[in-house]
Amino acid sequence: MNAIRVRKLVDSETLHLPELKDLVGKTVEIIILEETPPAASAPRDLSWFMALAPKRQPPTPQEMEQLRAAAQHDKALAAALDIAERGGIDADAIAEIRAASMI
Repeated sequence: MNAIRVRKLVDSETLHLPELKDLVGKTVEIIILEETPPAASAPRDLSWFMALAPKRQPPTPQEMEQLRAAAQHDKALAAALDIAERGGIDADAIAEIRAASMI
């Protein structure tokens, strides 16, 4: 089953949805949900989220050498090490970006 998400302001009982052109003539299920704005009282403290991370000792110098050697051949690992060396991810910024993208 393929899902298509269409966000549209309903301004009439008759809708024009060009996104559904490929489905004309097919039987589909249409579900319409009214969007509600995010709760204004959403908690800003994400310490509960960070507390879910497993407790782990920092890597030893030998482990860091091994990681850096492996990162020379793995771009994703190199990027992750760069983020870690800069202090890690900013969970608050990620939460704000996700919240803004859902509006």
